[in-house]
Amino acid sequence: MKNLTKRASALLLTLLGVALLSAAQVKLTPIGSATNAKTKLHRAANDRQPVLILEEDFSKFEAGTEDVPDTKNTSNNQTGVILSKFTKMPGWTGAGVRQAGGTCAIAVVTYAGDSGPESGTGFLMTPLGNYAGDLTMTFRARLWTTEEGTDQMAVMIVSKEVGVLEDKKIEVGKEWKNYTLTFSKGEFANCAIEMFMQSKAVQIDDIKVTSVQTSIIPPVVLDATNYTGDSFIAHWEPTEEAESYLFSLYKKETAAASVKQNFETIKATANGLMDKTNSVIPEGWTIGLDHGNSKLEVAAEGVQGGQALIFDETNDFVTTPKSEKPIRDLTLFVKNLNKVPCTSRLYVQVLEGDQWFILGAIDIERISAEGEVFSLANKLEANVYQVSFAFEKSEADKDLDVAIALSNISYMTEPDNTPVISDKEVTGTSFKAELLDPESDYSYTVKAKNATFTSANSREKLVLDLTAPIPAQAKVTDNGYIAYWQPTPKADGYYVRNFKVLTLPEAQESVLLEEDFSKVTDGTLSAPVGLYNISVGLLDKYDLTQQPGWMGLCNYKANGMLGGFGSFFGKGLLQTPTMKLDGNNGKFKVEIIAYGVMGAAGDSLVVQAGANVFKRFFIPEDEKPVHITTEFDCGEADMALLLYTYRNTAYMIDYIKVSQELPAGTKVITEASNDMVWGNGNTSYEFTNLTQEENETFGFRVFAHRWYRGQEIYSVSNEMPLVDLNQIPSGLDKIEKDFKVFTAGNKLHIVTPKAETVRVYDINGRCHLESQAIAGMNIYNISNKGIYLVKVGNNTAKVIIR
Repeated sequence: MKNLTKRASALLLTLLGVALLSAAQVKLTPIGSATNAKTKLHRAANDRQPVLILEEDFSKFEAGTEDVPDTKNTSNNQTGVILSKFTKMPGWTGAGVRQAGGTCAIAVVTYAGDSGPESGTGFLMTPLGNYAGDLTMTFRARLWTTEEGTDQMAVMIVSKEVGVLEDKKIEVGKEWKNYTLTFSKGEFANCAIEMFMQSKAVQIDDIKVTSVQTSIIPPVVLDATNYTGDSFIAHWEPTEEAESYLFSLYKKETAAASVKQNFETIKATANGLMDKTNSVIPEGWTIGLDHGNSKLEVAAEGVQGGQALIFDETNDFVTTPKSEKPIRDLTLFVKNLNKVPCTSRLYVQVLEGDQWFILGAIDIERISAEGEVFSLANKLEANVYQVSFAFEKSEADKDLDVAIALSNISYMTEPDNTPVISDKEVTGTSFKAELLDPESDYSYTVKAKNATFTSANSREKLVLDLTAPIPAQAKVTDNGYIAYWQPTPKADGYYVRNFKVLTLPEAQESVLLEEDFSKVTDGTLSAPVGLYNISVGLLDKYDLTQQPGWMGLCNYKANGMLGGFGSFFGKGLLQTPTMKLDGNNGKFKVEIIAYGVMGAAGDSLVVQAGANVFKRFFIPEDEKPVHITTEFDCGEADMALLLYTYRNTAYMIDYIKVSQELPAGTKVITEASNDMVWGNGNTSYEFTNLTQEENETFGFRVFAHRWYRGQEIYSVSNEMPLVDLNQIPSGLDKIEKDFKVFTAGNKLHIVTPKAETVRVYDINGRCHLESQAIAGMNIYNISNKGIYLVKVGNNTAKVIIR
């Protein structure tokens, strides 16, 4: 049974589209990507009379005979498609499906397995569509004449989105026999019935499926909008037969389902080894750091300078407790302490059921010196209960000082839902949820209702949004500035971006982006080198562009060029940094020199501006330059261009320039640098080595970031404050004029419009801190958790350090 489920899932996966999700920038999807179309085989009557969904007698399966089926597959060996000329209704699919004199034969076939060819039974799948209601399915079946004994057949209702919804099993023998099965868990769209044998070949005929209506179509829930931390607006599409809707809101109990370990109870000796006398090992955790000749075992190298375990010898490891429920989310913070070229690795092992397996390995050389968070949620199988991280120092690195710091291991089981609102009747297609906890996640479902029926629940829609960080007054330094902001609930860190802001002294054609990819030095047009970036992300870490902010998927490089080549993981996409293109009534010019490679001749390069506008440019020959000059009139603030080929062939971009005619006084904004800051309370970042030219200032934007089950979530940003390096920051007074006090972790943030004396007292009246605050943002470390009274001049505030 397991084998078929995997085969069916693989087939359905080929129907899914690819979306480009931009990190803290615009979100572009290639125009024309596949979508989940609503399919409907029937609409059942309201009088509860059976309605025919489909009927197939395989009378067009004329090749072969009942006793000797055809030797050729009628189902396509790659796609599984059965041509519509062979069936009464189009859309049938399968594997090993053969004609047998007016009946359908399903053979034992060979599949491509993980370790080579594997033998298995074929399968037959009905067209995708509406299989809701009380279904009755009749058909007849028998084993092939060459088979002996009996075998078990599985008949399943499957969903393109969910998988198996309901399954039945029957015994099939040598003689033709009529079968009647009933189902009740089918859905209104994207479902099918799938049939397959356990081990033997079978013949099937005279399939008939009828339905009696028991419900109406549930709504399709849409993303929530207007998220403020304590409220959001839920949305859903209208349902044809609905007279009203029932809205339910749930609080996701993620805190109860999560374990977060930062190893703050692990103490270090004076020489950096683990203090086994004074350290407290977290309950259920196993730590081994004393292998080989470890020079360091514990150090303040974690997030926000917190404690971290140091791995520098083979078999240094840490193992989580065994969870009672399967683990659904897993992240960890890792820092490369010495950043030397090496071949050592960090192995990730998981306990699946009662057996340990290697999930994968992280190359130490690829880990950044600043540290980064790795999410492994998308790698986890369904039944992982425990995880272990183990260091392996390669033989080639035996004389090298290779070491990593590991901290902030976080994992989560499936969180429970606590009902907040249950079946609230609504006549429209939206509902404002209010009085929410900003530190919690929520989800919602919706039912459709009329005088006769109430639908099943819609799919659960998660609301995982983050509020935008509030910027505070920046502090100018000798060669740059320090950006400050307030912490955002639920954020794991912040993506902070630095921009140059040029105020044009006169009208001119302004260059908003110019890139020649001269930093790319390897690969050729005939043999491009892949980045192997199989998920959408920023390309800054590869240091291939002059300007930061480029993003991509399935990218390849050739000397002086960067492009893409589609694969199983999606289109080869290249996205420019965002640009302010709303000037000149949105009119702007794009110049590109591109190449088609590896069989791209005859395809087209697509230049997509924003979400909805695109132009195609023909590629006549491989490895010959295509010169493109074109204009768009759809420019917006924060717009990016997306590049890809229409038929998913390989391409290279040699040069791109984006320009716009702009009047005097226009502000031209160009991204100069960006970085990730890890830790919720890490609310400042220093930009250094900045040079401010005439008519220029700088500005910054901050986006809150979090991981949730392998998904990266970014907030929007607030309005960009400007920073003038030549004087006290201007344009910021409107942001922070008032006295403010807030906390983030063990950090106390105080914003004051003028210099004041700061005193911090505990609940017993003891003074824990006395300092002189400057005008603007001031940050202090408070080592002990508790309630404190903060006095700043004549102002007083009470805070809690958690």
